[in-house]
Amino acid sequence: TEGAGAECSAVSTADVNAALGGEWTVFQLGGLSQIAGPALDSRVLADAPTTCWASEDKDGKLTRIARYQGPDAAARFAQEKERAKGSTVDKGNGLSVSTEGYLGKDVQTGDEAFCTTGDPLSSAGALVRRGDTLVYVSTTAAGGGAAAVPDIKIGDDNQIGFRTDDANCALAVKLIGAVH
Repeated sequence: TEGAGAECSAVSTADVNAALGGEWTVFQLGGLSQIAGPALDSRVLADAPTTCWASEDKDGKLTRIARYQGPDAAARFAQEKERAKGSTVDKGNGLSVSTEGYLGKDVQTGDEAFCTTGDPLSSAGALVRRGDTLVYVSTTAAGGGAAAVPDIKIGDDNQIGFRTDDANCALAVKLIGAVH
């Protein structure tokens, strides 16, 4: 893992600007740092050895780019998709622990891929597997930026999401195409 602050080894700043539009500042984090962690969507590939952060200075839009390579990529993809469904675990004595689901739609790209719904900061994205490489991009690029009020949408199954989820997914897939 390269140190923090360097250019992102997974994708160029020019490719981020082209995929997402605007002028982005892109830098590499040495793993997901404690400082950026709360602001970045770390629900998927939280431990990715290559993690980059991009911010659009003009309006405070954020993007996380995470890349994982390994022979277990297909199994990791399946685990991440299962985790995205959310779960309820019975702890006995009438207690159960639930995790909120964030699985969006499947998308046709790479060997297999799915979108995520927005996190509390309305960042949504896509996880794509290409062979032994997993890439997760999550972004708020489709929204109005940090000053805008997120546009909440209630889905068919009462799942809460954002009207920007599909657009952020599409932008994420576009950016993933440039990640090497």
